[in-house]
Amino acid sequence: IGASTGAPRIISNILSELPGDIPTGILVVQHMSKDFVTGFAQRLDETSKLHVKQAIDGDKICDGTALLAPGDFHMIVTPSREIRLNQGPKRFGVRPAVNVTMVSASEVFGANTIGVILSGMGQDGAFGMKMIKKRQGITLAQNESSSIIFGMAKAANDLNAVDKMIHSDELAHEIAEAVMRIV
Repeated sequence: IGASTGAPRIISNILSELPGDIPTGILVVQHMSKDFVTGFAQRLDETSKLHVKQAIDGDKICDGTALLAPGDFHMIVTPSREIRLNQGPKRFGVRPAVNVTMVSASEVFGANTIGVILSGMGQDGAFGMKMIKKRQGITLAQNESSSIIFGMAKAANDLNAVDKMIHSDELAHEIAEAVMRIV
């Protein structure tokens, strides 16, 4: 899940509605200051049936767990399904960058990758969504009417990288359905 401006509430809604025993790990890249990520992850963990935590280097991607990229670190998925964090150059002016996580996840999980892009300014995530789609994964995006800023999802849609545009209220259901199609 990639997100920026206007998306923290949507992320909270999605994670609170997903079942705690969902048979997949979830990675969240929210453009957010490093000072706020820890508290955000704690609040998400309290309101979700999933285990939600700020990712640390070496975390394993586990079913029923959501890992939130820490502020100022890119989050990369390794072939051993572990998380690596780095402070490589900013992409589209941001770190963490959605593209970095989505591209690496698509390389590891291929057609079993589900990309979700939410409200936010700019183009971060569009290329990542394109790579997920290219590798036969499923791509979902928040629609314009439910987005505070229809930038990132629009950029992905403009690249023909979105399978389905969805109202924010229906995203958790669509994600759960997509997971059941690939497991």
